[in-house]
Amino acid sequence: MASPIKGLRSVCRDLYLHRGLVSDPISALRFFRSDDPHSTGRFRFRTLSFASRRMDWLGVREVLLDQEYRAALEVISGIQSPVVLDIGANIGTFALYILSQHGGAHVYSIEPCTDTFEVLRCNREMNVNYDWRVFHAALWSTAGVVGLKRASASTSDTFINSDGCNSIGPSAIQRWAPSPS
Repeated sequence: MASPIKGLRSVCRDLYLHRGLVSDPISALRFFRSDDPHSTGRFRFRTLSFASRRMDWLGVREVLLDQEYRAALEVISGIQSPVVLDIGANIGTFALYILSQHGGAHVYSIEPCTDTFEVLRCNREMNVNYDWRVFHAALWSTAGVVGLKRASASTSDTFINSDGCNSIGPSAIQRWAPSPS
């Protein structure tokens, strides 16, 4: 059995490491101590609000805290109103990261998983002052039906044949790609 002091240290460490995202320490404490992967917390990244489930936290940490996509900012630097496609958007952490740095960006987030899309949509609704559009769709080379095999972390879902537990009719990539002129 873990000692109360060790447990307190762990909680304090979690709160300290994520202090930039936490606006309500008590709610964050409940979130970080929960064993339920669907447990949801509310957070802030710079000026943007967002919700995350425990199962989404790996993506939050990689994108917002570790800033693994900071190279994308170099790509859009100098562009007044860049158009950004966030394909496989998960809960929208990449969109949040881009919009926190470049508020004039036009972001299109596409997420196939139904329950993850609901969190994405909620995150979009918490940030209505940005040009951020969300779509419940899969992007594939052809139109049809694909299945989504769920994993314990929402960032690890994979496409399988059409009899998966979460089937969706994908949009053909040609629908999203600009027509050649």
